[in-house]
Amino acid sequence: MLSIDYKMDNYIEHEGVVVAVNKENVVVKIIQNSACSGCHAKGACSAADRADKEIEAIAMDSEKFHVGEKVLLRGSDHLGRQAVLIAFVLPFVLMLLMILLLMFLFANEGVAGLGAIFVLIPYYAILYTRKDKLRKKFVFQVLKLDGNK
Repeated sequence: MLSIDYKMDNYIEHEGVVVAVNKENVVVKIIQNSACSGCHAKGACSAADRADKEIEAIAMDSEKFHVGEKVLLRGSDHLGRQAVLIAFVLPFVLMLLMILLLMFLFANEGVAGLGAIFVLIPYYAILYTRKDKLRKKFVFQVLKLDGNK
């Protein structure tokens, strides 16, 4: 029988800088570039295409890390796909279904549009109430870069 082991996934990796060290976690700041970061004209892009993000990551030996150190954040590619599903695909499908339902019931585009927007309120409220469970599921590891000792 074929079994799928998600531990063997590809990884999503980002270089970052340690901004805080706790007992079990390390907070790392990464610079998230837009999707065009591989473009030959990326030097001409404005600073609006970049965003600083702080990520809390698990470190086996957090005392080995210090503030200002460059590190590598690693997350599972599989979990990245799940995050996209939760953050973008499911809300889109919910909105689309709500538009279709309300257009069928009321034949009014305004009502359908507002209903599609308002259906997101309970969706994101449910996500908010489950944030602790999601935080435990979507985990990043922090690793030292080879140049750091």
